[in-house]
Amino acid sequence: MVPPSPSPLAETLQARLDCLRTINDDPQEKRTLTDSLDIPRSTLDDIVRELEEKGLVSYRDGEWHTTPWGQLACEMHYSYLNSIRDLIKAKPVLDILPPNHSLSESVIVDAEVKLPHPNVSGCLMGTILERLEKANDIRIATPQVLTGYYEQFYQYCSNDETSVEIILDQQIRDWYESQDSEKVNELSNCPSTSVRWREIPFEFGLVLLDDEEVIVSVFAEHGIAGLIMNDSRDAMAWARDRYDSIRQDSESTKNSNKISGVT
Repeated sequence: MVPPSPSPLAETLQARLDCLRTINDDPQEKRTLTDSLDIPRSTLDDIVRELEEKGLVSYRDGEWHTTPWGQLACEMHYSYLNSIRDLIKAKPVLDILPPNHSLSESVIVDAEVKLPHPNVSGCLMGTILERLEKANDIRIATPQVLTGYYEQFYQYCSNDETSVEIILDQQIRDWYESQDSEKVNELSNCPSTSVRWREIPFEFGLVLLDDEEVIVSVFAEHGIAGLIMNDSRDAMAWARDRYDSIRQDSESTKNSNKISGVT
């Protein structure tokens, strides 16, 4: 059996959402509805009739109420609109990604989006460092690195109370190992820090903080084009899955052995 088209319901929800939400939040009679919505009674009659015909509202005890189906339809449509707003908010960052990107919608919904200030260089990296400073467990996977922040980053890594694991892309390994050997050894041998290597199969940086927040950094030609930060359960589940999936095949700097699974 072919399911009915959602178009008629979607059109009604889009056109009549204000009235439906008002009834859903506060069941009332038409006389007060005209005041609440500030519309003529004749217009209200047409709207309520349409909502009733669609099974979204019903009249009982002298007032108009949403039906169970109408209540859920209202809440789901409102959630959908909020998701669209989140998507629009993230558009300047998402536009940088390639067409075959692997970013999940779960990271976009209810996210905080940070864009660079046009006159403040490195401001987004500053935002990441602020978040790192407050975290005790840090996991990072990134295909790119930004030079100039080593000293600040090393301070977090050398803190015995902070556990840091970093997975870097193999393509930057030669660059990394050609840097100041003393600094590289400091970071690699820091007891609370693990540096690992493998090909990063996604186009953005991934930062997991205390298993409570994920930061996605989208890179521009020079620096970071934007950050998407999310602490929702769905976003964290996606981030953990992405991180764990690449960690299984990563190589540790400390032992230079390929590993399988968590060690």
